[in-house]
Amino acid sequence: MSNQKEDKRPPEPREAVVANVLSIFGGLENVSEICGVSKSAVCQWRKGVPYRHQQTLLSYAREKRIKFTAEDFFQVPAANARVEKVSSAAQGMKRVHVIS
Repeated sequence: MSNQKEDKRPPEPREAVVANVLSIFGGLENVSEICGVSKSAVCQWRKGVPYRHQQTLLSYAREKRIKFTAEDFFQVPAANARVEKVSSAAQGMKRVHVIS
């Protein structure tokens, strides 16, 4: 049994945006590969996705036809969002869809 307390605070807006980016692009390992950086470097993106990597991710999204725009780097995903698979063009990538 772990002595660490579970952090029940809601994520900060920037952390939520980074978590959304990770979800959309298939996780930590995929994002690190797309951006050409280590997984530990991606883990340090607590203040948001660095600009140089935003450009890389936007280009990748266009190439793979993933619905993702520059606005997604600044918008906190809705609390009632769920993750599901998208088209085969994304080959196993995931996308957050808002349930209305």
